[in-house]
Amino acid sequence: MTKPTLNVGCGPDEWGDVRLDVDFRTQTGVKSQLNIMADAHYLPFIDKAFNYVRCWHVLEHIAFPSLAISEIRRVGDSANIRFPVDDGFKRELFRNLLALSSYRQWRVALQGIRLAIRTRELGAHLWIIRPVGVEAHVNSYDLFPFLVSGRKARFFKRIRLPKVRHEWEIAL
Repeated sequence: MTKPTLNVGCGPDEWGDVRLDVDFRTQTGVKSQLNIMADAHYLPFIDKAFNYVRCWHVLEHIAFPSLAISEIRRVGDSANIRFPVDDGFKRELFRNLLALSSYRQWRVALQGIRLAIRTRELGAHLWIIRPVGVEAHVNSYDLFPFLVSGRKARFFKRIRLPKVRHEWEIAL
């Protein structure tokens, strides 16, 4: 029998056999897809209960990130932790403003702008975290995604377009 997977701070994400969050709604009011309500500081599971633990964009919202990391290590065989390189407000606002130019994604872009503003207003990001003493790498995305897709990509892939540093990723 294989062990289940755990999504710590799941928010609206439906990934994972067990989805854990502190409330039925996120700090910005989005409905969470949790099936267990608990705090990341004190995970209510036995040691090594999960094959894989995913904790994406949670550490910047909680009071004691190091305690949450030690709990993730305790309950999982392996883990993937991601957190932003900065508070993300300007980056997310700019990215969603650029996405407004896409006919297909304008509703998603407007929602992204709304969430970026709401996150800033509520002060939902408590920390700007820098990984120290662990191997981490930075994930990036294209600054102008509409130039690297479709037929125009044949031309623009030869040009080195800027990328935006988005998040740190740590594998435990």
